[in-house]
Amino acid sequence: MNNTQSIPWRRISVEALAIVVSILLAFSIDAWWQDRSDQIRLTEYLSQVRADTLDNQRRLTEALQLEKGQQSVVQEILVALRSPVPMTLDSARKWAQLEPGFIWYSDPRLLDGAISALVATGDINLVNDPRVKTSLINYLGQLKADMNEIDRGVNQFLVHENELLRVFERARIPGNESATDALANELLSIQNDKTAAVVFRLLEKNITSRIWYLEQMLVATEELSSELNTQRDR
Repeated sequence: MNNTQSIPWRRISVEALAIVVSILLAFSIDAWWQDRSDQIRLTEYLSQVRADTLDNQRRLTEALQLEKGQQSVVQEILVALRSPVPMTLDSARKWAQLEPGFIWYSDPRLLDGAISALVATGDINLVNDPRVKTSLINYLGQLKADMNEIDRGVNQFLVHENELLRVFERARIPGNESATDALANELLSIQNDKTAAVVFRLLEKNITSRIWYLEQMLVATEELSSELNTQRDR
């Protein structure tokens, strides 16, 4: 007697197919969820970068306003130092009352945390638009390079400022006048000091260089901000 039974291939095939479909569906759901998580993370990154570019525009605009004010005063002093006509006390007082201080420098402290993290973590590869990706990478590179130049300029500025302080020290006349009047009198007393003229000329060149880098950063920041806004609105 034959006890063998037929193998239920149909049922086995259906069950195997169900298992395969379940596995593929699980992979699809996992891939969808990962893609969704990536897009949420990218959206948060780009939202923060956009906010940082707006803040950086404000900081750069304020820095340029300060630097150009300082540049204007230094240029006025240079003209006065070279002029045969003596400086007036009123002019010297105006320069001495310069805000936030007489011969100062800006320190915009630009924000780059979000864009640095985007590049450093490799999440920059989540950006599908090659133009936007290139713009982000180039902006970060320019930001770091230009800020290094700004920092180098500030260090040179401080050297020139110390040289100027030594000139003022030689010209200082003991007295009980206010700090503003004391500085104004020092400016009056250095009119024919050749060292003072040289130092102010170096300060002017230094400020002009910083203005150039700040303007370059402002243009790059405005362009990136505009591009990110366009990318968001698509």
